[in-house]
Formats: sequence, C-alpha cells, structure tokens
Amino acid sequence: MANYDTEMWGKFIRGNFGVRVVNTEVTSIGFRSAFEIIEGELGTLTLVEDDSVVERIEGGSSYTEVLPSANFVMDYSDDILLRAGIYHGMSRAGPSDLGYSLTFQTDDEVAPTTISDLIVGVTAKY
Repeated sequence: MANYDTEMWGKFIRGNFGVRVVNTEVTSIGFRSAFEIIEGELGTLTLVEDDSVVERIEGGSSYTEVLPSANFVMDYSDDILLRAGIYHGMSRAGPSDLGYSLTFQTDDEVAPTTISDLIVGVTAKY
C-alpha cells in the first residue's frame, strides 16, 4: 500500500492505494462407491452403485486474482470528512463446495441398450 497526504483546492486530502495478488491452489481428495452396468434379460442396461468397492478420487485447480484498492479522505470542513473507497475483493468457497465428485444422470423413461443411451449426462464438481 502507498499512502498520500496533500492539499488541493484549499482542502487536506489523504488516503492510500495499492494492489494485492493472491494465488490459490486447491486439491480435493475424496472417496466414492464404484459403479457397475448391469445388463437385464431384455438387453436393457442399468447403472448400479457397488458399495463393496470404494475408489479414491482426486481433483483440484488453481487461480490467481489481482485485488486493487484505493481510499480517499478529504477534510471538507472542521466538522465534515468526506470518505470514499473502492476495491476489488474476493471470497473463498465454502468447504462443502470444495469436494470432488462426479454425478451421473440417467434417463428412466427409456429402456437403454447402449451406454450412451443409459448415461445421458455427467456433472463434475471440483
């Protein structure tokens, strides 16, 4: 941060300005049940969670944020101070949002016979 203190237009002005750079790396390790694809009597496929097998999954990411800020104070009169500030802030994700997981979407309204018919979407959270 750099401070300033001067006089302009017959008024005392002071404040500060600066920049902060934040680099964050996040790694999430989790465990999940395995999945099996079971073929039924008519050749239809079903996605079944296998609780007897636990898989370790890991993911993560990193990011860098530049956070500038500036503050301004003017002694307008003996009784009045004018203040202004501007900044770019950031907030961290909650711990529950940092878990690594995969969610599979299936279509229950059709009788799938191929994996692409069975699994209609995959959502990754990392």
